[in-house]
Amino acid sequence: MLDNIIIPPTVHVVLGILVMVGTLAAAIVTGWLAFRRQGVTTAGRVVMILAQIALIMQILVGVKLLDQGLGVLQLYIHYVGGLGAFFFFLLYYWFMPEKPSRQSALAFAMSLLAFLFAIQAYFIGQAYVG
Repeated sequence: MLDNIIIPPTVHVVLGILVMVGTLAAAIVTGWLAFRRQGVTTAGRVVMILAQIALIMQILVGVKLLDQGLGVLQLYIHYVGGLGAFFFFLLYYWFMPEKPSRQSALAFAMSLLAFLFAIQAYFIGQAYVG
């Protein structure tokens, strides 16, 4: 059934923009919390979760496009960048400190790295397709 579904590449591009916006929002919110030396609040958790959902959707659509034969023009660093962004969020949960101020600092660092990796993956992907 899934093999019969064809996803246009524009969906991947739109999701890439959503990922960049989501990871940037996570970096801004967690950066503000870290600046104020607060723990990660509900708003911080929600924005990080939304960024992760966008990343998961992007990864799944990317895998489907590979299955359709549309990923052969991509440079492998594009794949590493996309998965790396998600990996940084995982690192936050794996190493989450107990002290609230350190939680927000780690959340900011991981969100910022996720954003930078998402930017890198997006522009490398655009360079090799366009």
